[in-house]
Amino acid sequence: MVSHVDHTEHNVDVLMMEQGVADLRGLAPREPAKVIIDNCVHPEYKEELSNYFNRSNLRGGRTTSSGRSF
Repeated sequence: MVSHVDHTEHNVDVLMMEQGVADLRGLAPREPAKVIIDNCVHPEYKEELSNYFNRSNLRGGRTTSSGRSF
């Protein structure tokens, strides 16, 4: 969670990493993180990052996964 990001999700369509490929085209604002965790994160860190992602979703935020603003 950061207050400012210089490189937005709108500039990245597909990530190709050592662990796999994440196709981010057409995803809602919160969906890319889950796709990246599922497809590109080293297995050693997947559980920890998934837990962090789930906890951060519980806190809510500016936009839901459906793109609806609060």
